Amino acid sequence: QPAQRAAMVAAFVRQLEPNEPAPKRVFALLCLGEIGAKNDLSSVDGLVDALMAAFAANSEEVKNAASFALGNIAAGNLPHYLPHLLREVNSSTHEYLMLYAIKDMVSSGEAQLGAYAEQMLPCLFAFSEREEEGVRNVAAECLGKLAAVAPAVVLPAIEARLDHPNPSARSVAVNAVRVLISEGGGAAASSASINKFLLALGDTDLKVRRGALLALNCVARNRPQAIRESLPQLLPMLY
Repeated sequence: QPAQRAAMVAAFVRQLEPNEPAPKRVFALLCLGEIGAKNDLSSVDGLVDALMAAFAANSEEVKNAASFALGNIAAGNLPHYLPHLLREVNSSTHEYLMLYAIKDMVSSGEAQLGAYAEQMLPCLFAFSEREEEGVRNVAAECLGKLAAVAPAVVLPAIEARLDHPNPSARSVAVNAVRVLISEGGGAAASSASINKFLLALGDTDLKVRRGALLALNCVARNRPQAIRESLPQLLPMLY
């Protein structure tokens, strides 16, 4: 019932006060995330401020739970929360936590994301050039899932990254396509497009070649017909 849900949400928000024990705050944040993924919480007073305050907690568990909560709550009302998330990524001292919030948002709100994919690309492409492999992996996961729901917008943009001078950006491009195919969205990509990414097997950078090899393995298992004709060109690159 809406009244009971509103009372429960209000109670969880009160549990986010900084003087509350960390386990209690973590529990409240996780519950708010689960509720927000399926319900619009944009009318809850003080919710975003309470979540942002949790990003500054001393406890890493509280910070991670706040990231989960923000991402899932954003999925419940993308037009309301996405601009806030993107602003915070650009200005916040907690940009990595914001990236993980975006990952949770993408995972929870995939079906609705198509209309907002173009707004998210600059942020994800910026993270794709970072030195930290974990950050790049999250960016690739987000890009792959976005490509599944908005292929016309996202796939050409990712494909263009294959010519980027930064090898980190190129590696994220091939990893994003692997995610796209492994998540079952490979039908959105033509055989010609897939093969452009697999030609990164001949890249000069080791991590790009490694990503292309993983992508090739994924395509061979999920879309073997896409590479049948190009195998004579691809296989010599492996040896």
